[in-house]
Amino acid sequence: MIFLNSFIVTLGTMTILQGAIYQYSGGNSISVTTDEAFAISDFLQKSLLPLLTPRILVSLVLMAAVEFFLRRTRSGRNFYIVGGNRNTAWLAGIDTDRYLVAAFILSSVMAAVGGVVSVLVSTAATLKLGENSLMYVISATIIGGTAMSGGKGGVLRTVVAIMSLEMLYTGIILFGLGNEVKIFFAGLILAYVVLYEAYAVHKHEKTLGQRPELMKELAARLSAKAGKGAGA
Repeated sequence: MIFLNSFIVTLGTMTILQGAIYQYSGGNSISVTTDEAFAISDFLQKSLLPLLTPRILVSLVLMAAVEFFLRRTRSGRNFYIVGGNRNTAWLAGIDTDRYLVAAFILSSVMAAVGGVVSVLVSTAATLKLGENSLMYVISATIIGGTAMSGGKGGVLRTVVAIMSLEMLYTGIILFGLGNEVKIFFAGLILAYVVLYEAYAVHKHEKTLGQRPELMKELAARLSAKAGKGAGA
């Protein structure tokens, strides 16, 4: 079986679909002007409680559901095992191909729900929607603790990372700095996190298989031996 790089396939598919959408729409945004569409938009933005709208409520419910599924169910934990090491997961009796396909389907469904909610709120399908958020999303995901090598990550931590980045970018705008500064900081943060992860992986591989208590005992014995040699 031939395995393709998931990240490259995702970017390629995204580019193909963007081209298809441009062809279908003729390069123009598509607006909905019916009374029903405006009613749905008003409802999604209506305040139920301070800072809580149906739009935010949908996001919170989905976030909680996915976090519970990944952390508290057997199938959810299997996703982490497959992401961490497919060979180990296969040896453990997990159908790795099924979980890999399910991960892509789950991701696509969540992205589709987000797109539908955004369109319902704005009552228009714009071609530029989410086009410049790729680096932003990747940065927030990695900062939230998701390992590029797989096996680690969480929805809640990613949400906290998104909120932190949003506060940083809002501060940049309030200080009167341009969008280029925002992009610069996004790239800088992403570079730092990727380098830190690479360092952490390298450090882990160097100590792989070592038992800390035995290493401490060995260091103590070597130190005692060196002390005896110096006293002699």
